[in-house]
Amino acid sequence: MNETLFDYAPTVKLLQELLGNGSYLHNSFQKAVRLWVILRSLYGDVASEQTVSLDHSFSVRAWSQQFFTNTQDYHCDRDKATPIHDDPHCPCAKTVADWLFDPYYGIDPQQWKSEFAKECAIADPLKVEQILLYGSSSKQNPLTEGRLFVVTGKSLVNDFESLLESGWLEEAPNPTGKKGKEYQKVTTFPELLSVEEPEAIAPSNFIPIEEIVSLAEILGQEINGVQRFFLDVEYIVPRQLSDRLEELQQQLKTCWESADIPPIQINYTSARLFDAQLDLIVYPVCIRYHQRAPYLYAYGQAPHEDLSPSDITPLDWYDYRLDRIESITTLSWSDRQIPIALKQKRDRGTLPNIDDVNAEMGRALGFDFFRPKQTMLLRFNQYFHGNYIERTERTALFKTISYDDAERLLKNTSANTPEQTEKLLEILRSRPHKDVYCRVEYHVGDRAVIMRLRAWGQQVEVLSPWDLRQQMREDISELWKMYEQ
Repeated sequence: MNETLFDYAPTVKLLQELLGNGSYLHNSFQKAVRLWVILRSLYGDVASEQTVSLDHSFSVRAWSQQFFTNTQDYHCDRDKATPIHDDPHCPCAKTVADWLFDPYYGIDPQQWKSEFAKECAIADPLKVEQILLYGSSSKQNPLTEGRLFVVTGKSLVNDFESLLESGWLEEAPNPTGKKGKEYQKVTTFPELLSVEEPEAIAPSNFIPIEEIVSLAEILGQEINGVQRFFLDVEYIVPRQLSDRLEELQQQLKTCWESADIPPIQINYTSARLFDAQLDLIVYPVCIRYHQRAPYLYAYGQAPHEDLSPSDITPLDWYDYRLDRIESITTLSWSDRQIPIALKQKRDRGTLPNIDDVNAEMGRALGFDFFRPKQTMLLRFNQYFHGNYIERTERTALFKTISYDDAERLLKNTSANTPEQTEKLLEILRSRPHKDVYCRVEYHVGDRAVIMRLRAWGQQVEVLSPWDLRQQMREDISELWKMYEQ
């Protein structure tokens, strides 16, 4: 599981899995919930007030100082004292039920309790309520007022050790012999069997082929001698290339009809490299129509300035505009010029497929899913958002957040320098609270993203990252120079 965001709901099965097979959920329930909260604080959404900002290496105490308020008097590393902290804004004021049934996750309490009783073989509903109220069915060690984090520093150390043992944390090197253990976050999460992979979200301008077919079947023929259905698609490929495109498409179809799909070599004219002609060996996956032309999505050698046919060339995804492909040559897997890394994927049965493309296409704004992702903060005119975002499938990507969460996102993002962050916070504080603020994942450097933002004009403002905001500013400034006279 290659995730960097821990945003999973605290389902009964997830809590049991976080404990491991050696523990029973009803006996270690409060610990399971604490582990979930700690993971959410370490790997959660930067806009969340529970997410902490830590150095590369950190101690339990450093985490506590970020997570709690007033660690000097209450949440310190004492083995015996249990902190009784009366600050209503401190996370220790929240009860077990407050954490579990946070409206953000939309969990139905009654359904959750029913699943918990079934998982733990508890017949008495009052016992379930007792566990939820005090963190345990035992009266020997109840939580004070049901508050999850009214525990000793020793308990928190044990929690972090459990996360270390289960692969959610790594022990940080200690070359200086500094006292106390420190931890580091991991870049790849342990596999969670209880978590279902989210379904891929179709891009907001993606029209399923079956819907087009349905329209054509119902309305494609003339009605009483009049054609009523028209499909207007802007298509920029010159008509004189239609014969060559048809031939390329037929070659690709023949490849895909093979039980063992072969690699191909394409002669490609790269706009990215100023019309340089390149011979690239790739594994073809699918064709998608976007940005007014058909594109071949393939995995293999991609247009890089240092491209060479050697195995040193890193393999990557790329979308090749079909009319820029001069020719296709079908290769055999035994061909010596095929990159070793691509052959190894075939031998291991891990060649990329359509599911890989579809899974990535809807997770961020843009079509070049192979580009790095980054978080963008946008401000929308309320009326525009209500008509063009809120009532469309775009809401899957354009996630509405509160004004306070927008401020937290700016403070916690690593995409901007401290100076840039201060300037952006100043800008944000001058903007109306009533406007709509959205966080959007997008592909850095994808021209489709810029074109989309330009098309919305003054209805949307890029607040972060700084680099993208400056690019928008410079483009608009250049455009203004053309029209100011």
